[in-house]
Amino acid sequence: LLEDERHALIVSWGVSGDSFVVKDQSEFAKSILPMHFKHSNFASFVRQLNKYDFHKVKRSGEDNAPIYGEQAWEFRHPMFLRKRYDLLESIRRK
Repeated sequence: LLEDERHALIVSWGVSGDSFVVKDQSEFAKSILPMHFKHSNFASFVRQLNKYDFHKVKRSGEDNAPIYGEQAWEFRHPMFLRKRYDLLESIRRK
């Protein structure tokens, strides 16, 4: 999903490759979630991420500038890295 450029305006890898960014929450819920999950509820998606130890990236100080837009949500997990498919099996439900 994150490698698919067709969705880049909606969801993509973060600039450094150690996070992913939902840039358009509404479009993500409407067109992406139903393709991969049994629902289209963004809040439920975020709860599932939390169960797998993903955390919303909170920016502070100078980093507070919204580089992806005001409505973007950025998530990070230490084992979820671009092109590191070998680490995916380490991501487990808490």
